[in-house]
Amino acid sequence: MNRKGFTLIEVISVIVIIGILMIIAIPIVSEYILGSRRSTYAANVSAYVETINASYEMKDYGKLINEYEIMIVPMRIVELEVGDNKESPFGEYDFTKSYAVITFENHKYQIYINAVDVTGKGIVEKPANEVSKENIEDGVADMILPWANYTSASRSYPFKNKTYTICETRHRGTDGIYSSTNEVNTSYDPVLILCED
Repeated sequence: MNRKGFTLIEVISVIVIIGILMIIAIPIVSEYILGSRRSTYAANVSAYVETINASYEMKDYGKLINEYEIMIVPMRIVELEVGDNKESPFGEYDFTKSYAVITFENHKYQIYINAVDVTGKGIVEKPANEVSKENIEDGVADMILPWANYTSASRSYPFKNKTYTICETRHRGTDGIYSSTNEVNTSYDPVLILCED
């Protein structure tokens, strides 16, 4: 007898096989996509770090710091050469919580990065050479911005087992170079110099 179709058993067998393949494939594809997003996040943050480093070395943020100072550079003021990349692969960066801390340790400059997006994913106080997809953490949205709501220079900022206080505020001039001001006005995305207490 010549049949033109599938039996119910054949159709169910195909559906079961497809279901098993999907159960295996979906987690693998999801993990691959997440890994790719984390790699892109790390690459974006590395681009910010490289730009901050170049600007610091060219003294775009004003004079260099000494071993008793740290410099806070908000990511919002950093202009990337590759374009205006204001979003991580997970969502927009939260620029109120994303900044670089430049220190002078062991006779060399070191950049630590804090990069947080609106989904709460981020890199927190990692040295620039440790920016990688493995160091992207979840749930870091509660970071405190060190210069938020400062009305005076009396507020302190703990960093690497030391305490610092704002001692200088630098604002961008019309020439694009940051210069020192005596006011602690933080409404214009200043570069802050904090001195060790």
